[in-house]
Amino acid sequence: GRSWDDAEGARLELETLFEAQWETGMVPSIVFDPTAPAAAYFPGPDVWQSERSPAAPRGRPTSGITQPPIHARAALQVHRHAPLDQCAASLAWLERLYPRLVAQQRYLATARDPRGIGLAAIVHPWESGLDDSPAWDRDFGHIEVPPGALAPYRRRDLDHASAADRPTDADYARFLYLLTLETEADYDDARVVTISPFLMIDPLFNAILLWSEHALTEIAELIGADPAPHRAATRRIHEALIGTHWDPKRQRFCACDLRR
Repeated sequence: GRSWDDAEGARLELETLFEAQWETGMVPSIVFDPTAPAAAYFPGPDVWQSERSPAAPRGRPTSGITQPPIHARAALQVHRHAPLDQCAASLAWLERLYPRLVAQQRYLATARDPRGIGLAAIVHPWESGLDDSPAWDRDFGHIEVPPGALAPYRRRDLDHASAADRPTDADYARFLYLLTLETEADYDDARVVTISPFLMIDPLFNAILLWSEHALTEIAELIGADPAPHRAATRRIHEALIGTHWDPKRQRFCACDLRR
């Protein structure tokens, strides 16, 4: 959105986010301002404890999960909206960002594909972009939070919205329990996908993964890189989406619970 009237600012937004990219290639859903008060947001850096992972950026507290990989598509759109007098600078920026975008997609295609089906799994509803979607209700409701598993906390989301419009206390406890399991695993992806009781293949997340892989094909062509690997990846994701998610009886794409 910003790229329509502030191309330089839009480029800076993406640059700033990718400065906090993990060594695994994961782009975190939140990059915290270390100068913000500790109570400004919950769950904050003290809950996420991203520093427990050797792959996390040092001195840059982040969340330990990702969100839909819209970034390659966003980068391409930012470049397309660059004013004529910024085109050269924009193309150079796109070339610098390209390896990071590739690393992000590679992370989702490997660390988040424990069954090798060609699609990325999410390990927390907050990764979906549709945090409180009823699509998760049936499977999410099976998650039991053991007594004493969570430290005392206060929900700050209820300071800004009615409880009737927000997740129940039971579901919020499940959100935090999943976070706790990931923290205790030091955000090791191999361990997380093994122990997390929430391991979901979400059609929207993977459709966005496919959308951005198409964008990487275009970016590669613009900067003189080889687009062939991206074309191959788009075919794999497309075929996996059709083969895994399409329910001919319901005539719709459905989420798939890998854990059950």
